[in-house]
Amino acid sequence: MGIALEAAKEMGLSTPGLELTKSLYDQLAAEGEENCGTQPYINIMTVNK
Repeated sequence: MGIALEAAKEMGLSTPGLELTKSLYDQLAAEGEENCGTQPYINIMTVNK
């Protein structure tokens, strides 16, 4: 995701969905869930409602 965000920035592209996904990933990684597939994303979206 970092590579894609950097490339988009260089091209002047807006990537709000990717930015949100990266933000959620960073939050999950801080909680030790970076290798747990997609389930933590679903959990975080449910908890943060």
